[in-house]
Amino acid sequence: MRLPQWLPDGISRRLSTPLGRSAASLYAIHVAGYILPVIYFPYLLRVFGVAAFGLYAFVVAVARYGLLVTDWGFAYTATRDLAQEIDAGEPLDTTTSAVFGGRALLLAGCAAGLAVLTLAVPPFSDRPGLYWVAFVGVAGSAFLPVWLFQACERLPVVAGIQLASRVVSTVLIFVLVSSGADVATAIWLWSLPWAVSAIVAIAVAYRLLGVRLVPTPVGEWWAAVRSGAAVFVSLAAASLYTVSNVILLGLITDTVQVGYFAAAEALVIAAVGLLGPVSQVLFPRSAQAAEQGRGAVVRHARRLAPIFVGLGALLSLVLFLGGPVLGPLFFGPGFGESVRLLQIMSPIPLAIAFATVLGPQLLLALRLDGRYASVIVSTALFNVVLTLALVPLFQATGTSLSALIAETLIPVGLLVTCARSGLDPVRGRVRRAGVWQPA
Repeated sequence: MRLPQWLPDGISRRLSTPLGRSAASLYAIHVAGYILPVIYFPYLLRVFGVAAFGLYAFVVAVARYGLLVTDWGFAYTATRDLAQEIDAGEPLDTTTSAVFGGRALLLAGCAAGLAVLTLAVPPFSDRPGLYWVAFVGVAGSAFLPVWLFQACERLPVVAGIQLASRVVSTVLIFVLVSSGADVATAIWLWSLPWAVSAIVAIAVAYRLLGVRLVPTPVGEWWAAVRSGAAVFVSLAAASLYTVSNVILLGLITDTVQVGYFAAAEALVIAAVGLLGPVSQVLFPRSAQAAEQGRGAVVRHARRLAPIFVGLGALLSLVLFLGGPVLGPLFFGPGFGESVRLLQIMSPIPLAIAFATVLGPQLLLALRLDGRYASVIVSTALFNVVLTLALVPLFQATGTSLSALIAETLIPVGLLVTCARSGLDPVRGRVRRAGVWQPA
């Protein structure tokens, strides 16, 4: 069937704009970080088996904590600050240098924490080398300036760097990993692309963007860290029902249950990841809308809502209805339990779609970081309590249920917070002088 001419023409026009190129680039980054693992995970599941794959997933989950800490919300706060500096025609060197310095401080803290765990705390002390191999990836991520390229709307460059390194890594997994004895090799191949991408991206930023690292006082490094603290709290809290689910499950049960859950979660994460690039590429525009007032941001968020909610609903439907078909193809023999867990968690993309509009595109754009964080933190703490109650009774099923409940509560809490902040994105209103008025 031949496509109507307006479709490729329309796509071509949109990809020729900075916004379109940024969207395409973030999806390339998404492919590197989320889709490629979906390609090689079925292979790892088959050559590792449930227990060895559970160990691999546990180590990577610990490393993702390091990724979270070193990011510290800079994907939003640094992008926001740099985008506004670009609008004002100001140089980017000082802010960029301060963000790098802040990330170096956070990386040092991660290294200290990992040293304590691998020296004194089982199961980390049982295979300490695996965690330090994964830490190479954490270090690379800390100095990968995606936020800088995003603010400058030059994402295609860094996206190409990340995608190329991850494609090479994926090919090498099929070549070098052949049994459960190769867990360390698989973790090396997870880590090295972060480090290689960071080195290349910094060199390119120097030449292409003209950004220079300049001496900045350590106080400015700490100022950059403080600027992202509220966003980090919300992201860290969110990890209590994402990354932490794997870790809590592994500490309470065993690597077999981790293997079942991590296999199902991989498909959910891949689906949810399709929402992330859309959110990131639109966030600078949301931040710029905030300079025109609260009403402009509410109107902007209402325009974005059908995009996010429609995509989230489609993804959830695919996971639920396609689970019995996708599961056996993806998981392979011995992972039938993972299909059931996948269907339990299938509504998560829809819940996250609602939360994305209300959180990053509305509250964070208006710099209501603390109010956003309070919702995430309270829900995450509830999730931890619920997980600790359900996992001893239902094992991996309990983790899946607690993740679903937590993700569903997030948009409800954000909607209440918006109302208390004088924002009504549902009806398109803002509260001025105690009176609700059209945005």
